[in-house]
Amino acid sequence: MLFLGDAWAEDVVSQLEATGLSTPLFDVIKIAHHGSKGNSSVELLQLVDAPCFLISTDGTRHGHPDFEVLAEIVDRPAPFERAIYFNYETPAAQQLRGYTSRSHTPFRVHISHNDWINIGGERH
Repeated sequence: MLFLGDAWAEDVVSQLEATGLSTPLFDVIKIAHHGSKGNSSVELLQLVDAPCFLISTDGTRHGHPDFEVLAEIVDRPAPFERAIYFNYETPAAQQLRGYTSRSHTPFRVHISHNDWINIGGERH
């Protein structure tokens, strides 16, 4: 699992590149700073991947997540379907529901309605 917290994308890229792994595949990635484009980068989102991404924010304070970050996640080609989990309904989550990946890689959008992110029926 890769939980990015409030990390800066450049710092994460630098540390991951130092490990020597070409494209780390995680089970789950929690996107940095509520999906802010200020803490995510194309370089980072092209370096790491996962079948499951978590976005935790209600979007009221700063309008996160930024749709550009979500599109970058789902536009990347992959041999698996991605699931994007949100703990709140946000405008960007709604926009993602109607979006078609540029790579045509399938993805699912899951939006919780109880402030929790539920994966497989369990509370997380």
